This record gives sequence, C-alpha cells and structure tokens, in this order.
Amino acid sequence: MKVTRHGSEMDTVGEAPKVGEVFPTVNAYDENDQVVTLPKSTGKKLVLSVVPSITTSVCSIETKRFNMEADNFKDIEFITVSDDSKEDQKNWCAAEGVNNLQLLHADKGNFAKVTGLDVPEFGHMARMVFILDETGHVIYEELVTEISNEPDYAKLLEELKK
Repeated sequence: MKVTRHGSEMDTVGEAPKVGEVFPTVNAYDENDQVVTLPKSTGKKLVLSVVPSITTSVCSIETKRFNMEADNFKDIEFITVSDDSKEDQKNWCAAEGVNNLQLLHADKGNFAKVTGLDVPEFGHMARMVFILDETGHVIYEELVTEISNEPDYAKLLEELKK
C-alpha cells in the first residue's frame, strides 16, 4: 500500500485487512507486557486505531478523540496500538488522562507485519483505523494515506451508529 509522510511516498509491507475479511490474529502488549491477542472475543464491536507514535501531535489528538468518543459508545471497545514503549504509553496516558480505551504497544516483528502496516522506510506503522464486528470481521477500514493527517472521524462515527 502507498502512504505518504509530509508528501514523501513510502510503501507498506503487505496489505491491510479489507472490509469483509476476518481480521488476522495478532498480538500486541499491554502496560504490563502481557500479551493481548486481537481481535478479542468480547462479543462487542471493536474500534482499532493504529498510530505510529502516541508521543506525536496527530497521534495524540487522534487517541484523545477516540478516548472521548468511547464515552458515547459503551457497547463498543476502543483500542489504540502504537509503536511506543510501554513506559512512553503509561506516561502519556497519565499526562493526558486517557482511561476510556486500551492502549497497546506493538511487537514490530508481529503486529505491523501481520496487519500489513509496517513502513520500514518510516520506522513505524502506517496510520489506519478499523471497526471489527463481534465476530472479528472488518466492517470499516480507513488507511490514512498521508500519515501526518487524522482519520475521517465523521465517517467512522457514522459507521458506529449503524
């Protein structure tokens, strides 16, 4: 897949899951370095936001927005996955008061490659948002082709209200 960062074109390694496909089983890690296998089998829809680094402005804005939106969708789980260390994530969550979503850190050797979001030239993952249904099927996906942009919140929220 093609993405850009400030206009410079880069390629991801592989293809991300598309609408109608089952999201691949992949591991990420919580603040205690415990494995979290995605997609979860919680019987809920899942908003899965993948961001390059929570410590950058756009990733921070996006994650705070989804944390805020989680209040409006109690029956939907929100998870953000980034390349940051668990320490960076803990510090960021504490500073920003984020507690309505789960923030996971990616095992770059697994998560980024399995989801097709690895951008080796960038050293991080591409920015992408998924909505998974209760069975782990992708029902919405948005690859943010310019990594320094935010996703289309209005379109995603419209999909969540269906």
